[in-house]
Amino acid sequence: MRVRRNITALTPAEINSLARGVAALKQRPRDWSTSWALQANLHGFLQEPVVYLGFGTCQHGNWWFLPWHRMYLYYFEQILRDASGDTNLTLPYWDWTDPDQRSLPAPFLDPNSPLYEPNRSFEANAGGALDPAAVRWTQARAEIAFSSTLPQRGFGGQAAGRPGSYQPHGRWNRWRTTWSTTRSAA
Repeated sequence: MRVRRNITALTPAEINSLARGVAALKQRPRDWSTSWALQANLHGFLQEPVVYLGFGTCQHGNWWFLPWHRMYLYYFEQILRDASGDTNLTLPYWDWTDPDQRSLPAPFLDPNSPLYEPNRSFEANAGGALDPAAVRWTQARAEIAFSSTLPQRGFGGQAAGRPGSYQPHGRWNRWRTTWSTTRSAA
């Protein structure tokens, strides 16, 4: 069984494995299903031509958010693992709720690293910290209903009969970060 760990707990070898996988994905043609660009565009649109009908199909603002992202990460992790050549690679998580981890982790800030993504907001790439109001987990969990017919209620956003991104994004809409200009999915 593979266990995802906090990015701060990874060894240099594990960070190198992650970087190797990302570098391999970034070198693939943009229209390959296992390329960085195509995987990023599944989650959201980068500013480029659509080469696959699944572009921008990620779910936000409704209860489909959790199942959609769970499968997206499951398959992305397999693609990354294969590209890295490391059968033990797992996607690390970033505990941005920890006050000591409010900035993007150091391995992602080096412009010479494959983990650096120029499509992220300037603030994130400059090491800017998330607004503490944006990561108040206890407040987000205080919302009793996961979904609601009211668009600004429920942690998961409004109830939806079919997948699609809905605005606004439930309770999350109230705590936007200064990184709202982030354009990269990965």
